[in-house]
Amino acid sequence: MAIYKNNEVFPGVHYLIWKIEEDVEELQLGLELSEGDKVKLSGIHHIDKIKEFLALRQLVKFFFTENRLIQYNSNGKPSFQNHPTPISFSHTYGFAGILVGDKAEVGLDLEVKRENILRIASRFMNEDEKASLSKNKTMEHLLFYWGAKEVIVKIEDNKKLSFKNSISVSPFSYSSKTKTKAQLFTDKIRCEYDINYENLGELLVTCGIKKQGIQLI
Repeated sequence: MAIYKNNEVFPGVHYLIWKIEEDVEELQLGLELSEGDKVKLSGIHHIDKIKEFLALRQLVKFFFTENRLIQYNSNGKPSFQNHPTPISFSHTYGFAGILVGDKAEVGLDLEVKRENILRIASRFMNEDEKASLSKNKTMEHLLFYWGAKEVIVKIEDNKKLSFKNSISVSPFSYSSKTKTKAQLFTDKIRCEYDINYENLGELLVTCGIKKQGIQLI
């Protein structure tokens, strides 16, 4: 097994991360893929993407001790067939992760350190968020803000949300492990979320759960 991290981030909410070091044949061991998974896998041609797909299935099997059937909606958001348990997937350069909820909707984002986040900060950060940035850990701090907004997009299943204008993360001081809150404001909805951050050294993990939402129209 290549379980890199297994952690409870909120009561009843766990994330599991797989560090992908196996070949495809090893990652297939013990998996019973559904016909839908087989079709989806057959459409993936990049070897790293194939490994990520299989690693996610291994994580689901590890957590639930069974091969649960997974379905995707038209936007690619995963859910379990015949199980109400909320789940979120994420993957990045050599890592795959799942976040398993209790009842509330959940979202997971995995990031490795990347300097381009410094160049695009103005596209997704509002003024209050920018004012809170650490001078010594600016890259990591920005990636946590980015991760929180990615998490909310996943929870709401809406890739059209404006990171800068619709999603606001309550400013927080940088720490390798911390929590904050976030809000979504659109013409149709107001929502609040709890956000958890962890810097694992080679990987930054952002988890979120939806606390409440108000439909305006």
